[in-house]
Amino acid sequence: MSTPTAPDRRRLLRHLLIVLIMVLVAYLVAVTVSMLVGDQQKQSEIDRVGGTRITWTPQTAGAATLSATDLNRAERVFTGRLKTLGIKNAEITSDDDTVVVTVPGDDAAALADLGQRRQLTVRPVLESLPTDVAATFTPTEATDALSDADRARQTTEPLLQLQELHLHAQHCHGDDPLAGRDDPALPLVTCSTDATEAYLLGPAVLDGEQIDRADTDAGPRDDTVVNLRLTREGRQTWSQYSNAHVGDAVAFTLDTRVISAAVVGEPIVRDAVQLPVRTTEQARRLTEAINGRALPVAFEATRTERVEPKAASSNFSSPEFGLIVGGFVLMIGLIGGLVFMMARERS
Repeated sequence: MSTPTAPDRRRLLRHLLIVLIMVLVAYLVAVTVSMLVGDQQKQSEIDRVGGTRITWTPQTAGAATLSATDLNRAERVFTGRLKTLGIKNAEITSDDDTVVVTVPGDDAAALADLGQRRQLTVRPVLESLPTDVAATFTPTEATDALSDADRARQTTEPLLQLQELHLHAQHCHGDDPLAGRDDPALPLVTCSTDATEAYLLGPAVLDGEQIDRADTDAGPRDDTVVNLRLTREGRQTWSQYSNAHVGDAVAFTLDTRVISAAVVGEPIVRDAVQLPVRTTEQARRLTEAINGRALPVAFEATRTERVEPKAASSNFSSPEFGLIVGGFVLMIGLIGGLVFMMARERS
């Protein structure tokens, strides 16, 4: 077996140096690019461009506080609603008894309806009458506590219910202070969304928790219907109710307002209930409300503040940057050694 000559050994060493230099170059490029990208990615969009922070406070009865379970549920609902609105990179946290939502940008108006409860219920229609459309209604200033007049709309006394119905028929215009705060287990005096009809409704027979999802479809008369896909419990409840109440009217309410009312024409055993609506926009909003789930209670925006952008910190002040510098020094040394060997071979 022959022994490698000196030129062969130098050639082999030269090739080894070239390979080491190529590996070192690739490594340094990868690490440098990673640090440059990391400079951008380690900051959130809110830190880079600023944002809007809104504190949402639950509108509970009295001084009651939400449980941890309800706060977690509220966070999930807020997250889903922000995704529906197309808002990305939002930050949601719960602090004591509030939920804090921070979004990029400064368009707080886009979040004005975020705290609505959006609780869907199906209630029997006990009485109804047209409203006094000529009457005007000046909403009172919103407060945490419901007034006696608001609570009277859920009385269980038959005579008081009829009195409230006739009274409320003259005050169907403006915001409803009871919206999202009514008790589904009690009767309710309320109005239609277009304020043309006042209703006395019985306790809810279905609520949003018994509806799995919703989608829209074309109705039989070139109108739009919302298909409410019921859960197993919802199908059983609705089948029993519709079987016992053929010919009776039911109302579909969203945060107290009646969206639609219909007569039960026959026992319904299907897994979906068709809800006729007036416009495609109403159908879209209703579908989003159902699929986005209801908040445990209504929330009110009690504080809105601007979040200023933060100056980016650099990765090049980190210890890893020293390794990159050392790598470049080593590469220069290897290149110098390679140049020295090639010059020696030529001499």
